[in-house]
Amino acid sequence: MPLTMLNKPGSKSRILICLVKRGEEIIIPKGTTVLMAGDIAYVVGATDGVHEFIKTYGIYKRKIKDVLLLGGGRISLYLGKLLLQSGIRVKIIERVPEHCEIIKDILPKSQVILGEGADPDLLLEEGIGNTDAFVALSGSDRDNIISSIYAKKVSGCKVITKLKDSRYRSMFDVSELDSVIMPTSVAADFVSSYVRGVAESISSADIMALHKIADGKAEVLEFKIVEDSLHLGKPLSELKIRKKVIIGSIIRADKCIIPGGSDSIKRGDTVIVVSGSTEVRKFEDIFYE
Repeated sequence: MPLTMLNKPGSKSRILICLVKRGEEIIIPKGTTVLMAGDIAYVVGATDGVHEFIKTYGIYKRKIKDVLLLGGGRISLYLGKLLLQSGIRVKIIERVPEHCEIIKDILPKSQVILGEGADPDLLLEEGIGNTDAFVALSGSDRDNIISSIYAKKVSGCKVITKLKDSRYRSMFDVSELDSVIMPTSVAADFVSSYVRGVAESISSADIMALHKIADGKAEVLEFKIVEDSLHLGKPLSELKIRKKVIIGSIIRADKCIIPGGSDSIKRGDTVIVVSGSTEVRKFEDIFYE
């Protein structure tokens, strides 16, 4: 169906599909764009709107109550602490006995298991078939990949896989690896955001955040509108927005606006922009002169 039909009548909150990755092609969609099997769609919306969207279209996953973490490194410790604070039960598999003792001291409410995370018998014994989420965070990309694929095979849980080497990512289909996080890419996002923000610090808006998506072929940028601009106060339908750019949302006070043609940007707004290139360095770059 055309994307214009996704926001069904009576929907509490609108969502916007802001980018489609079709094979190696990156598409900034229009209302007439039709999704195809195998597409990867990137969705933006208010929290409630996104939750309603995934429920309506049958991609809702059960609420997370139990999480199994593979590896007891720093990321696991940070994540485990946050999950425990949220009332989620946490089990951590770690292969080094000394590290197990450290984890118990830092996260006494977690359950720590000594063993090899890539051992299918151990994973089954520790309840991977019944867990709500499995996060592979060990120092071995191969162990993370093998255990993640196994987790998807024996469980319907949410699977998140940490990879250090980007070459591994291209070896697997989306259906084989659920969600992939690469710490080096996250660090690069922060550095890029800082460098580009400083370089354009005299512009009408500063880059508050920058994240690369679609295997680094597109960017999500967050701008804070701090100065006046010729593009403010005008309906978006009257502005000449570049072809490879889409305005995903406008945050005004505590409200998330999924913009239509009649909406406008005001000073003080935060604007979320999705760009199919790396040419956007400041707010004014999303428009034709």
